[in-house]
Amino acid sequence: MKYRAEIDGLRAIAVIPVVFYHAGFDVLKGGFVGVDIFFVISGYLITTIIKTELDEDRFSLVQFYERRARRILPALFLVILVALPLAWIWLPHRAMEEFLQSIFSVSLFSSNIFFWQESGYFDTATELKPLLHTWTLAIEEQYYILFPLFLMFMKPFGTRKTIIVLVVALVMSLGLAQWGSSAKPVATFYLLPTRAWELAIGSLVAFQLMYSSWTPSRMVSQGASLAGFALIVFSVFAYSADTPYPSLYTVAPTLGTALVILFARPGTWVKALLSLKVLVGIGLISYSAYLWHQPLLVFARYQFAIEGPSMFVMASLAILTFILAYLSWKYVETPFRNRALYSRGQVFGASAAGIAACMSLGIVGMATNGKLLQPDATTYHVELLDYNPDNRTLQEATWDPLRDLSGDPHYRVDNNPFDRTLWFDLDDERPRLLLVGNSFSKDLYNVLSFSEVSKVFQLARYGVQTGHIDETFFGSPNYVNADVIILASKNNWQDLKHLETVLERFEADGKIVAILRNIVSFDEHLGGTLTLADIAVIEQTRAGIEDGDTIRDEADERYYEDLDALSRERRSKPSVRLLDDLSVQFPRLIQLDRMGYACALERATCYSMDEKLNKFFYDYGHHTLVGARFFGRRIDRIGWFDPVYEAISDAPPPDRAGTSGTQDLR
Repeated sequence: MKYRAEIDGLRAIAVIPVVFYHAGFDVLKGGFVGVDIFFVISGYLITTIIKTELDEDRFSLVQFYERRARRILPALFLVILVALPLAWIWLPHRAMEEFLQSIFSVSLFSSNIFFWQESGYFDTATELKPLLHTWTLAIEEQYYILFPLFLMFMKPFGTRKTIIVLVVALVMSLGLAQWGSSAKPVATFYLLPTRAWELAIGSLVAFQLMYSSWTPSRMVSQGASLAGFALIVFSVFAYSADTPYPSLYTVAPTLGTALVILFARPGTWVKALLSLKVLVGIGLISYSAYLWHQPLLVFARYQFAIEGPSMFVMASLAILTFILAYLSWKYVETPFRNRALYSRGQVFGASAAGIAACMSLGIVGMATNGKLLQPDATTYHVELLDYNPDNRTLQEATWDPLRDLSGDPHYRVDNNPFDRTLWFDLDDERPRLLLVGNSFSKDLYNVLSFSEVSKVFQLARYGVQTGHIDETFFGSPNYVNADVIILASKNNWQDLKHLETVLERFEADGKIVAILRNIVSFDEHLGGTLTLADIAVIEQTRAGIEDGDTIRDEADERYYEDLDALSRERRSKPSVRLLDDLSVQFPRLIQLDRMGYACALERATCYSMDEKLNKFFYDYGHHTLVGARFFGRRIDRIGWFDPVYEAISDAPPPDRAGTSGTQDLR
């Protein structure tokens, strides 16, 4: 295969935006499209190599995978080896466990599946996963497993039929991606069926260049290559994290890449640009640069967990990425590609040993929850009273009451079979209260379970986002038999547009309806790894303060200050005005202010911890079980639930005597 310098230049155009996008440079807000450029290039190169060898009857799967092992594995194993001690120093136990599990999945080229399964509502932020970027390697390797077999199978049928089948598969994959970008966005982002069309575009480019006799004029080549380059540049600067992806939007960078490969011929400006030595040089080390950048940036975010890394730090790490990339390209990648230095047997043997080591690390991580390989404290962990820094564990515990009740260890936010069964005892004369919503309805369920409300009402929950309430919900036995409905969700705009219709149905069905409002998102750090309370604990202990009351008061004050700032910002939001308008349209609608029990506004404070530093929030706003117990007793004391009691004539407010507790619930 003839070397094309502009392809390496195109690799540079792919990797530079990716690195600086992940480093937080907003000007390259669409830098993630560099991955799509890589996919098209990979599809083009791999198809050209395989098809050439098939046509010459010299293709060998063993030789093909030997080349892949020489190309991919040495640098990958090096980055993992270097990342291990850094992870041991900086990652908290839960993140360390996930890191070791990700190493296991990387060794099997299935990290895209792992990160898809790990992604979700309570997932660690993507910018905190050292090996997240390996999902692209998994996509490519999965394609490389299937595609050679496809070409071998299609060889007797001829090139034309191969192209037809490939085009059909491309269209189906793109159609699936377009549908999935809204219906199943996480799976669509990570999985091969919705990414294969991008590599297939590169494959079609290879067929065009190999088998077509058409030679475009210089004017056509000039215009088409410029158009392709413009599509790439447009995508890098115009797209953002809000762009549905992959989808039809992805056609721009992938088509642009295809046009560049097809038409960047001698004499064109694009070929001249991409053949510049600096771009070709960066392109040559682009694979190593891609491998190095993510762990470097992730560990910096952990090192500067509280204040956050400065742009100078991130820019410096981006530059360091390319320095390390050059070193690993020269001293690791290049030697391992030299068959005179390392035989096939040595390459396969070293690859097997590396894969076995990675799998072993993953097994250790799963067996020990990441704790065996780490000390008890990490960079920002402190040993103080009952303080627990592991918010993921605290979050999981909040589902235990509902999981115990349902008998379902996987009971979650929504789509629970148990929610569609009858929870109420129809022989019990107490009024029936149904909590409806997302994870915040779980929170309120726990709060009410710890309050006197659970003695006055029968409680049930139905997990569903407001915008997804449908006839399945309206036909469920808990809804049919409920007297009171409480909507408890952090609603998006789509939910709010559906809210009026839902309230009209509730009213028509004769339900007493309440809605939980003022669900604010408190500040957090490290993508949710650290709450405001965690930050207060860390900073106070670093200052030599270990008095629990002092630390708690500082945390309470920080929550109130954040609430005060958020409240000023929220007053002008359309969602807030909509809820105000609904009070006029539905005069019997009860609105319950969540901050009414989480804070004491008259005292300019919020409640974040108890005297032993047990946290009341495990993220930006969800309650821990300790928090739910505290707030359950507090709502009894302050009469927060009285509007609902008053709406049920036979359910007077309970006697609040004896409901005081921790410092009279402050």
